[in-house]
Amino acid sequence: MNTVRALHSTSVPPWAWIVLGAVTATALDLAFAAIYWETLHRVSPATIMQAIAAYWGWGREAYAGGATTAALGAGLFLARMLVLAAIYHAAARRFAVLIERPYTCGALFGLAIYLSNKYIVVPLIGAMPQTATADKDLAWMFSCILAHMLLVGIPLALFSRMASRDE
Repeated sequence: MNTVRALHSTSVPPWAWIVLGAVTATALDLAFAAIYWETLHRVSPATIMQAIAAYWGWGREAYAGGATTAALGAGLFLARMLVLAAIYHAAARRFAVLIERPYTCGALFGLAIYLSNKYIVVPLIGAMPQTATADKDLAWMFSCILAHMLLVGIPLALFSRMASRDE
């Protein structure tokens, strides 16, 4: 609590809040995926990050790249999250409700991210075929929806709110 109060008493550039929000949402989302897949399917966190690299154009070769392609996947994921954080903040500058109601609007933004990922982004960029497990696993689908709402959308909204206070 004192750390947050100290940060509020100093001038933090708005872009720093946006970056911190993207880093936080990335860490939370990757941690969620790692815990879920490791616990239920014995898939390592490195493999999850390699899968991200595979989807973003490296194909099946990403799985043979070891730590390098795992780091690439994490970096690509962070880059995407930076774009999403910037989009939310740009919209929040125009529509005050996004700042005034960060929990509701952030959760809805997270849901929109999930839906756009599932039905637009992954089909357009996916170099890998959809797996039967991920496509038909209702627990995974509902967990992803909640994770995107709670671990991605809301943190991005809250950090955008912090950025707007320093503008």
